[in-house]
Amino acid sequence: MAPLPRRRHLLPYTFELPFSLAASSLDSLRKARQLHALLLVSSPLSSTFVYNNLLSLYAKCGALADARKVFDAMPVRRSAVSYNAVIAAHSRDPRGAPLALRLFRDMARAGLSPTASTLASVVRASASLKDPFFGSIVHTRVIISGLLDNVCVQTALLGMYAEFGSVGSARRVFDEMGVRDVIAWNCIIHCYVKNGYAKQGLELLCRMRRTGLAPTQSTFSIALHGCAKAEDWNGGRMVHAQMIKSDMEPDLPVHNALLDMYASCADITAALCVFEGIEEPDLVSWNSLIAGYSDVGDGEKAMHAFIQLRVASLYGGPDPDEYTFSAVVSAVATFRAIYYGRPLHAQVVKAGFEYSIYVGNTLINMYFMNEEPNLARMLFNSMHEKDVIIWTEMIVGHSTLGEGELALTYFYDMLKEGHKVDSFSLSSALNSSADLAVLRQGEMLHSQVIKAGYGANMCVSGSLVDMYAKNGYLESAFAVFTSVHHPDLKCWNSIIGGYGNHGNTAEAFKLLSMWDNVAEMRNRIRGMMLEKEPGLSWIELKNMVHVFSADDETHPHAEDCRSELLRLQRNLKRSEVPELQLVCSH
Repeated sequence: MAPLPRRRHLLPYTFELPFSLAASSLDSLRKARQLHALLLVSSPLSSTFVYNNLLSLYAKCGALADARKVFDAMPVRRSAVSYNAVIAAHSRDPRGAPLALRLFRDMARAGLSPTASTLASVVRASASLKDPFFGSIVHTRVIISGLLDNVCVQTALLGMYAEFGSVGSARRVFDEMGVRDVIAWNCIIHCYVKNGYAKQGLELLCRMRRTGLAPTQSTFSIALHGCAKAEDWNGGRMVHAQMIKSDMEPDLPVHNALLDMYASCADITAALCVFEGIEEPDLVSWNSLIAGYSDVGDGEKAMHAFIQLRVASLYGGPDPDEYTFSAVVSAVATFRAIYYGRPLHAQVVKAGFEYSIYVGNTLINMYFMNEEPNLARMLFNSMHEKDVIIWTEMIVGHSTLGEGELALTYFYDMLKEGHKVDSFSLSSALNSSADLAVLRQGEMLHSQVIKAGYGANMCVSGSLVDMYAKNGYLESAFAVFTSVHHPDLKCWNSIIGGYGNHGNTAEAFKLLSMWDNVAEMRNRIRGMMLEKEPGLSWIELKNMVHVFSADDETHPHAEDCRSELLRLQRNLKRSEVPELQLVCSH
C-alpha cells in the first residue's frame, strides 16, 4: 500500500488553539511578525478566529499599520470582533481616531451590529478628536443601540466629556449609572479635577468612601493632581492622610503626585520628605523637587538638587531633560550669570537643548535679569523656532531695562511674524511707549488692545492709563481709568501721578480722597461678605465616612467630638511632636 502524501499545511482547526495561546502571550512586534509569517506558511486558510487574534496582537504592540494590512487582506469574512480589534487599536491614538470612525461606518454598512466594546472604542475616538458636536452624535448612537446601561460604555462617555470640559454632561452620565465601579468613580473625579473643580473632586472622593469602595492608586493620584493644580494644601494633606490610613503602599506615580502636590503648595519641606522616601526617583521626581525649589525662590537648593541629579545620572539614574534645565535656570536667574547661568547654558548646549523653547525662554530671562541684553539677543537670534512667549520675553526684558525703542521694535517684528499678542506683550509695549513719551505709538498700541480684545484686562488697562498720563493726555487717561470696573494700585497711582505731575494738584487730591473711600468700602465688604469657604475633613469609623467642615454644628456627635478634641489638646501640650515627623515616619 502506497504511503499517504505528506501534508504541507496544518488543518485550520488544529492551528487555532496554539496560535491563540501564543498570540495572547506575546508583546513584541518582532515576535508578532514572526508568528504572522508562521501563520502564512503553516495555515494560510485559517479561520476568522485566528485572524482576530492576530489583529489583537498587532493592536497590543501598537503596530496600527500592520493591523490595518491584516484587516484589509483577511481571506475570510470579517466579524464584529475583527472590526472591534482594529477600531479599538486606532481609537487609542489621536492620529488614528478619524480612521476608527470610518471603520465604524464601514462596520454598519457590512450589516454588523456594534457591541459594547465597539461603542466604547468609538466614544474614545471621539474624545481624541475633541469635537463636542460629534461626541453628542456618538452619544445619541449609543442610546439608539440600547447599550447605554453598559458600564464600559458609560465609563468611556465620562472620559469623553472630561476631555470636552463638559462637567455637567459627565455628571449626568455618572448620576444615571446603575452600577458605579472604582473606574467610574475615578473618571468622574478626574473630570472635575481636570476642569478646575478640585474641591468638588475631593467631595466625590468622600462620597466614594461612603459607598464602601476603596480608593486605588489611580484615585489617590488623580486627587493629588487636583490639589496640586488648585494649590489646595489642606485638601492634599487630607488625601495624604487617607493614603496612610489605607495601608496602601504607594507606587512611584502616586509618590510623584504627592511630591508635586506639596511642591505646588510651596511646602518644600514636606516635598523633600516625600522625595527622600522614594527608593528610586525617576526624572519626574527630580523635576518636581527642582521646580518646587524654584517656585519658592531657593536657587541654591535647586542647584544642589540639580547637581545630585547629575551625579545620579552617572550611576544609571535619569538624565536631565529640557524641563529640568528650564526649572533650574529659572531658579538661579537672579544670581550672577558667571556663577550658575553661563555654566548651565554650556550644559544645555552639551545636552542638545539649545534650541528648546522652554529652556531658551528661561535663559533669555536670566540674561536680562543679569542686565546682559546682548547675550539675550544672541540667544534669541539663534533660536530656530520662536513662539509668542519668547518674543514677549524680549519685549519685557528690553522694556524693564529702559530700552523702550528696542522693546517696540521686537513688538512690531512679532506682529510681522504673524504671532498673536497677549496681555503681557501689550502691557510691556505700552510701558515702553510711556517711558519714551511717544503718544503716536501709544495710540497705535491702544488700537491693538481693542483689536485683540484686551480692553478689560487689568494689566493692560493700567499700562494704558500710565501711557496717556505720562504723555499729558489726562482726559484719555481718565476715560480708560473710569472704564475699569475695579482699578488696581497701578491704575490709581498712574492717574493720580499723571494729574500731579502735570500741575493739576486739585484733581489729584480729589482722586486721592476717592481712593481712600473706595479702599474703606472694600475693607467693609471683605469683613461682611467675603468669608473663606470652609474646608472639609473626613474620618472613617466602622465602615462609615463622617464629613465635617469649619463651624459645623449639624453632626449628631458634634459635642462629643469637641470634648474629645479638648482632651487631645491637653495631652498634646504635655508631649508635642512635630507634625512633619509623624508624616515622614510613614
